[in-house]
Amino acid sequence: MERDLYVSLAKQASDLVDQGEYAKAIEIFERIAGSDLPDFDKGITWVNLATVEDKRGDPEAALACLARALDYERKTDAYFIAQHRAAYLSKIGRHRDSLSAYRDLVDRPGVRPDDAAVFKANILTLEKLVAG
Repeated sequence: MERDLYVSLAKQASDLVDQGEYAKAIEIFERIAGSDLPDFDKGITWVNLATVEDKRGDPEAALACLARALDYERKTDAYFIAQHRAAYLSKIGRHRDSLSAYRDLVDRPGVRPDDAAVFKANILTLEKLVAG
């Protein structure tokens, strides 16, 4: 998929989400995800699908989309999607799962020191939440 088409379709889908036209947005995001884009871009498209599913009130579908996104991110050196998933798990109240995800992030090779510091702070907060 040409970059200009990708950007145009992503903008169109985003506008549809803003208008509450979730089914139409999902169709476009799925078209993008099925294209020949680089793995990280496909992963981000699945993050966008997760966002739509969350807006639709379906956190389990959102997590399934994030799992697909992680499959693409694992083929890269990036960890943005893994970080997003960890934060989302906390947002939906799955603090133990979020804690585990942040611990995995801290141990991941190539994590920048400033990001590791944020992850460690999140771990401390989540440990307090889990301890009750």
